[in-house]
Amino acid sequence: SSDLRVPIPIDSEGSDGQGGQLLSILLDYSASMQGKSAVLAMAVITATLRANMGQRETRYLFRRFADSEEMWPPVVEPPLEAKTATEKDALLETILATNFNGGATHVNDALEVAIKDIEHLRKTENLEASILLVTDGQAHILESTILRIRKAREIGRAHV
Repeated sequence: SSDLRVPIPIDSEGSDGQGGQLLSILLDYSASMQGKSAVLAMAVITATLRANMGQRETRYLFRRFADSEEMWPPVVEPPLEAKTATEKDALLETILATNFNGGATHVNDALEVAIKDIEHLRKTENLEASILLVTDGQAHILESTILRIRKAREIGRAHV
Protein backbone atom coordinates (compact mmCIF):
# COMPACT_ATOMS: atom_id res chain seq x y z
CA SER A 1 0.00 0.00 0.00
CA SER A 2 1.20 3.52 -0.74
CA ASP A 3 1.48 6.29 1.81
CA LEU A 4 -1.28 8.77 0.95
CA ARG A 5 -0.91 12.18 2.53
CA VAL A 6 -3.28 15.03 1.93
CA PRO A 7 -1.71 18.43 2.53
CA ILE A 8 -3.74 20.70 4.79
CA PRO A 9 -2.91 24.39 4.55
CA ILE A 10 -2.11 26.07 7.87
CA ASP A 11 -2.49 29.82 8.09
CA SER A 12 0.44 31.54 9.74
CA GLU A 13 -0.40 34.22 12.22
CA GLY A 14 1.95 37.07 13.02
CA SER A 15 3.64 38.51 16.03
CA ASP A 16 2.38 41.07 18.50
CA GLY A 17 5.94 42.22 19.13
CA GLN A 18 5.96 40.96 22.72
CA GLY A 19 8.46 38.13 22.24
CA GLY A 20 7.59 34.50 21.79
CA GLN A 21 5.52 31.83 23.44
CA LEU A 22 7.36 28.70 24.54
CA LEU A 23 5.75 25.43 25.59
CA SER A 24 7.97 22.76 27.08
CA ILE A 25 6.25 19.37 26.83
CA LEU A 26 7.27 16.61 29.25
CA LEU A 27 5.80 13.18 28.47
CA ASP A 28 5.89 10.35 31.01
CA TYR A 29 6.62 7.20 29.02
CA SER A 30 6.78 4.80 31.95
CA ALA A 31 5.02 1.46 31.62
CA SER A 32 2.18 2.65 33.89
CA MET A 33 1.15 4.98 31.04
CA GLN A 34 0.22 2.09 28.71
CA GLY A 35 -3.35 1.72 27.53
CA LYS A 36 -5.93 4.40 28.29
CA SER A 37 -3.38 6.80 29.79
CA ALA A 38 -1.26 6.66 26.62
CA VAL A 39 -4.29 7.38 24.44
CA LEU A 40 -5.29 10.35 26.61
CA ALA A 41 -1.70 11.63 26.67
CA MET A 42 -1.43 11.55 22.88
CA ALA A 43 -4.82 13.23 22.49
CA VAL A 44 -3.82 16.10 24.81
CA ILE A 45 -0.44 16.61 23.15
CA THR A 46 -1.87 16.40 19.62
CA ALA A 47 -4.61 18.92 20.41
CA THR A 48 -2.12 21.30 22.04
CA LEU A 49 0.37 21.14 19.17
CA ARG A 50 -2.29 21.48 16.48
CA ALA A 51 -4.02 24.39 18.24
CA ASN A 52 -0.93 26.57 17.84
CA MET A 53 0.57 25.04 14.69
CA GLY A 54 0.32 28.26 12.68
CA GLN A 55 1.48 30.68 15.36
CA ARG A 56 4.88 31.91 14.15
CA GLU A 57 5.85 33.09 17.63
CA THR A 58 4.98 29.80 19.33
CA ARG A 59 7.65 27.16 19.70
CA TYR A 60 7.80 23.82 21.44
CA LEU A 61 10.42 21.93 23.39
CA PHE A 62 9.99 18.22 24.04
CA ARG A 63 11.45 15.60 26.32
CA ARG A 64 10.06 12.27 27.42
CA PHE A 65 10.95 10.87 30.80
CA ALA A 66 10.68 7.83 33.01
CA ASP A 67 13.58 6.73 35.21
CA SER A 68 16.19 9.50 35.49
CA GLU A 69 18.59 7.64 33.15
CA GLU A 70 15.80 7.14 30.60
CA MET A 71 15.15 10.78 29.73
CA TRP A 72 15.14 11.41 26.00
CA PRO A 73 16.82 13.39 24.61
CA PRO A 74 19.39 12.76 27.35
CA VAL A 75 20.01 15.56 29.87
CA VAL A 76 23.40 16.34 28.28
CA GLU A 77 21.63 17.12 24.97
CA PRO A 78 19.17 19.92 24.21
CA PRO A 79 15.47 19.06 24.03
CA LEU A 80 13.78 18.57 20.67
CA GLU A 81 12.71 22.01 19.46
CA ALA A 82 10.11 22.98 16.88
CA LYS A 83 9.54 26.50 15.55
CA THR A 84 8.12 26.19 12.02
CA ALA A 85 4.91 24.40 11.02
CA THR A 86 7.00 21.69 9.34
CA GLU A 87 9.12 21.20 12.46
CA LYS A 88 5.99 21.10 14.65
CA ASP A 89 4.45 18.46 12.40
CA ALA A 90 7.65 16.36 12.54
CA LEU A 91 7.73 16.75 16.34
CA LEU A 92 4.19 15.40 16.59
CA GLU A 93 5.18 12.37 14.49
CA THR A 94 8.09 11.72 16.86
CA ILE A 95 5.86 12.03 19.91
CA LEU A 96 3.21 9.71 18.46
CA ALA A 97 5.89 7.03 17.96
CA THR A 98 6.52 6.88 21.73
CA ASN A 99 6.69 3.37 23.18
CA PHE A 100 5.44 3.47 26.77
CA ASN A 101 7.93 1.06 28.29
CA GLY A 102 10.08 3.19 30.60
CA GLY A 103 10.86 2.41 34.23
CA ALA A 104 9.84 4.48 37.25
CA THR A 105 8.31 7.95 36.90
CA HIS A 106 10.92 10.52 37.94
CA VAL A 107 8.81 13.63 37.50
CA ASN A 108 10.97 15.86 39.73
CA ASP A 109 14.06 15.27 37.59
CA ALA A 110 12.04 15.98 34.44
CA LEU A 111 10.70 19.26 35.80
CA GLU A 112 14.18 20.38 36.87
CA VAL A 113 15.54 19.69 33.39
CA ALA A 114 12.62 21.52 31.72
CA ILE A 115 13.19 24.59 33.90
CA LYS A 116 16.88 24.58 32.96
CA ASP A 117 15.96 24.26 29.25
CA ILE A 118 13.69 27.30 29.56
CA GLU A 119 16.24 29.33 31.50
CA HIS A 120 18.87 28.56 28.86
CA LEU A 121 16.67 29.94 26.06
CA ARG A 122 15.72 32.99 28.12
CA LYS A 123 19.37 34.07 28.23
CA THR A 124 19.06 35.19 24.62
CA GLU A 125 15.32 35.53 23.97
CA ASN A 126 12.25 37.13 25.52
CA LEU A 127 9.94 34.16 25.97
CA GLU A 128 6.71 33.62 27.89
CA ALA A 129 7.12 29.98 28.94
CA SER A 130 4.82 27.19 30.08
CA ILE A 131 5.39 23.55 30.94
CA LEU A 132 2.90 20.86 29.93
CA LEU A 133 3.53 17.82 32.15
CA VAL A 134 1.71 14.76 30.79
CA THR A 135 1.63 11.88 33.28
CA ASP A 136 -0.81 9.49 34.89
CA GLY A 137 -0.12 11.11 38.24
CA GLN A 138 1.60 8.15 39.86
CA ALA A 139 4.46 10.29 41.18
CA HIS A 140 5.13 12.63 44.10
CA ILE A 141 6.33 16.19 43.46
CA LEU A 142 8.92 17.13 46.08
CA GLU A 143 8.76 20.38 48.05
CA SER A 144 12.15 21.37 46.59
CA THR A 145 10.73 21.02 43.06
CA ILE A 146 7.69 23.12 43.97
CA LEU A 147 10.00 25.84 45.35
CA ARG A 148 12.13 25.69 42.18
CA ILE A 149 9.01 26.15 40.01
CA ARG A 150 7.85 29.11 42.13
CA LYS A 151 11.27 30.73 41.81
CA ALA A 152 11.22 30.25 38.02
CA ARG A 153 7.76 31.85 37.87
CA GLU A 154 8.93 34.90 39.78
CA ILE A 155 12.02 35.33 37.63
CA GLY A 156 10.51 34.81 34.22
CA ARG A 157 6.75 34.54 34.26
CA ALA A 158 6.83 30.76 33.66
CA HIS A 159 3.51 28.90 33.94
CA VAL A 160 3.41 25.32 35.17
